Formats: sequence, C-alpha cells, structure tokens
Amino acid sequence: MIEIKKALIIISIPILALLIFAYIKSGIALVDDIPSVFDKSKFTVKIENGGTWLYQGNKLTFPIAHDEKRTLYILNGTGQDFIRFGIFNTYKIDRAKKEIVIVYDLVNYTPQEKAQFQVIEVPHYRYSALVINNKIRVRIKCGSAFDLIEYDFQTKTYTNIDSNPYAK
Repeated sequence: MIEIKKALIIISIPILALLIFAYIKSGIALVDDIPSVFDKSKFTVKIENGGTWLYQGNKLTFPIAHDEKRTLYILNGTGQDFIRFGIFNTYKIDRAKKEIVIVYDLVNYTPQEKAQFQVIEVPHYRYSALVINNKIRVRIKCGSAFDLIEYDFQTKTYTNIDSNPYAK
C-alpha cells in the first residue's frame, strides 16, 4: 500500500510541473474589445499580418491608463504577446529601478483573424512605491530589446522615453 502511494506521488509531481509550465507559457488572455478606461483617440489600431498593432503616430505603442481606483492598465495588441512572470504574475515590480516590467514574446506568435488585445491590470497597492512626481515607468522588453514608457497620472498621457528595439 505504501509503495502504491509513493508511485502515485512520483507520477503526480512531473504531471503537476508540466501543467504549471503549460499554464505559464499559455500567456495572457485575449479580449475582443479595448476597455473603456483607454482614450482611443490617442492611438490607432491596425490589423497587419495576422496581428493587432497599436500605433501612436507612426511608432508602435503600448497604451497606458488608470481608473478612479488608480488601477493601472497596460494595453497590447496580438503579434508580440505579453507573457507571464510565473504562475500568478503578468508583470514584475523592479523596486531598484522603480519600474513595472512586462515581457513580450515574438517567438510563439499565433496569427489572429480579428482584432484582439491583451490587458494587464496592476492594482495601486502594487505600484504605489514606484510613483515619482505623479509619474510611473513601465519597461516592456523582449530579451535585451525594450521600450521604456512613462505614464503621467495628472495629464493621463504616456510617452516612450527610451527604446532599444534592435538589441540582441
């Protein structure tokens, strides 16, 4: 009887690990509509090559907004999907750099037939220590390539303040 329990435990551990790994790699859920918290006049949506791309002028962008509870929202189209930081988190708080860090993945691209989006929500209590002069920074990266975006809570605007799209 004890041997059967040991065998079940030995078999269960790799299966559980595989399920957790699959969940982490599954990415962040896709939604069909842009949440109303975003000012759609500040960016345009283009569907190209099976992906949904968000532009501010002629540059790719990741819109940022907040609601009355100061929950922060980061929007992404499909094509360079955001991925998870472990089981529960879709972002990482970097206290040393005072940034929210989000990672996207260009390798596991699945073309979509219609516009779809990813939305990351960051509750105020998670990022409040990162706010400086009523602004917060969000680093969106893929490997060593990145975009550093600063969001101003007072003016509700976001600006790309640093970028290295060609890093290897």
